[in-house]
Amino acid sequence: MCSRYGLGRHPPNRRDFRSALGVHADLAGSNGHATCDARSVAERHGIDDADGVADRNPIDRAIDRAVVWAVNARTSAINSKGEEALRTFTNLKVEPPRSGREMLGGFAWLGRMTDKARAKHAGTLGDYVSLCPMDETFLRKCGIAGAEFLELIASENDDEQVAEYFERHVGPAQREAANEWALVEKGDHIDELDEDEGRPI
Repeated sequence: MCSRYGLGRHPPNRRDFRSALGVHADLAGSNGHATCDARSVAERHGIDDADGVADRNPIDRAIDRAVVWAVNARTSAINSKGEEALRTFTNLKVEPPRSGREMLGGFAWLGRMTDKARAKHAGTLGDYVSLCPMDETFLRKCGIAGAEFLELIASENDDEQVAEYFERHVGPAQREAANEWALVEKGDHIDELDEDEGRPI
């Protein structure tokens, strides 16, 4: 289920989106995990926090939500011992994949796509579709072949290794294009997926 796949209704603004990538850089450490507080980063970049995002324009909402998702992803990845939990297996018959807004290695959508590919490899995909049209478009914008990505998953690489692979093989311009496409052009579709899977939007 890629669910209700459709075209985004709002054209992206590349200048504003580059500002969002500056926020992502502040939020990400060397392994792409958020390392600082969303509110302080938002204030430093002149961006409102998550409160009242519904009143803002589509690009600003995409930027704000990406900031919040990055910090939430970091928080949820810490286990009881204070160590980062590195995923290698996902059962999508009992839980949904990550939100497309959750950043992995500086990439939106990558975590969700990875969850689905791992579940397919393990036979636990349920009603979801691995390498759906959004997955394929994301990979194309990154310059990564579908077979190459599936081989990465079949080798049972954890989140950090997947992130490192994309950081090594995807250039800055490709990453910007992929993130702009996911967070801005397809932001409405990601909101629909989050709502369908019970996440606040």
